[in-house]
Amino acid sequence: MARFSYVAKNRQSQITRGIIEGNTQEEAIRKVQQQGLFIVSITRSKEEAAATAKLRKAAHGGIKLSDLATFARQLSILLDAGVTLLRSLEIVSVQVESRHLQDILKRVTKNVEGGLSLTEALAKYPKIFDSMWIGLIETGEASGNLAGVLDKLAYYLEMRMEFVSNVVTALVYPIVLFVAAIGALFFFTVFIIPKFAEIFDQFDITLPILTQFMFKFGGFLQNNIVWVVVGIVAAIFGFDFYRKTPIGKATLDNLTLKLPVLKKFFYTSALEKFASEATILLESGVPIVYALEVTQRSLSNVVLKSVIGHVKEKVKGGSSLSDQLAITGFFPPMIIEMVRVGEEVGNLPEMFGKISTHYQKELATSVKRFVSMFEPLMIVFMGGVIGAIVISLFMPLFQIATAG
Repeated sequence: MARFSYVAKNRQSQITRGIIEGNTQEEAIRKVQQQGLFIVSITRSKEEAAATAKLRKAAHGGIKLSDLATFARQLSILLDAGVTLLRSLEIVSVQVESRHLQDILKRVTKNVEGGLSLTEALAKYPKIFDSMWIGLIETGEASGNLAGVLDKLAYYLEMRMEFVSNVVTALVYPIVLFVAAIGALFFFTVFIIPKFAEIFDQFDITLPILTQFMFKFGGFLQNNIVWVVVGIVAAIFGFDFYRKTPIGKATLDNLTLKLPVLKKFFYTSALEKFASEATILLESGVPIVYALEVTQRSLSNVVLKSVIGHVKEKVKGGSSLSDQLAITGFFPPMIIEMVRVGEEVGNLPEMFGKISTHYQKELATSVKRFVSMFEPLMIVFMGGVIGAIVISLFMPLFQIATAG
């Protein structure tokens, strides 16, 4: 249990200082408040601060989704507990595990101290705090319910983090299996097949076409292994550069929605992202047109981004959302009808929440099906390739045995 030094005021505005224990800073704050005191500041004791500094040296440098979720959750708790925004930022900035996020939050704190709103301070870092963050924070500050909005944002990020974690966990095994299979084939082709080629060269026989192909392929890889590796690395970097260009991203986004096997997965993923972001924005009190604008900016799929942009302009002109979604031809009837019902009964956020939940379950099912299908496909692939290699090696052996 950690020890915290606090400065607080009682109901007569008298200053009180003390030390209190708690598993977390939030727990320590609650304990102080239960004494009828109002927190002015709270920090770890000198011993705890030294321990924290040692731990922070081992913190990671990047910014993960979990770091952003933790930041939103802690800031929400502190604001809800009555701690001022500036003091809350100071407290949270030394609690995050990411060194990069810690540096950014310290700069955000200085900007807020200098007179900027939290929205303006966070907007200086669009690569970290995207349009959804800015839209929600702006709404929270305008409505005076920043703590509530941050709570909803933290819940959304935690839900997103859990969903991504489940998908990644499900894909780890097939990815490892695929890499191991390719590695085994590469090793066999480069190091084993050329040895057999040297053996068969000692016999005066005409090798089968399949065997000749395997030997030539293995010899090519063995003699050009450096160039092959360089080519693969160059192709990976080239593809990564191309997909980040406007033309490349548009081309790939269109392609992913047309691939025979994977198009349903990418289509469902795009719909789930749209529904999830619309849910958190609408539940936080963001107007429908602004919610569409924020969602459009934060979506990664260029095709859906363009569709939402068109829908936003029509809704801004007075059209109903459900009618415009139907006109695009992109959205399935289920979404259109649920949005129409939401508009009629005045409960659009709840309907988007149900749509989001539905597509999250559908995505999870799709991943499970893919994983269950991938293993037998890999077994068939490996069996076919290894079978071809074995046959190509045994056919000359049969010829040698017959000649002997």
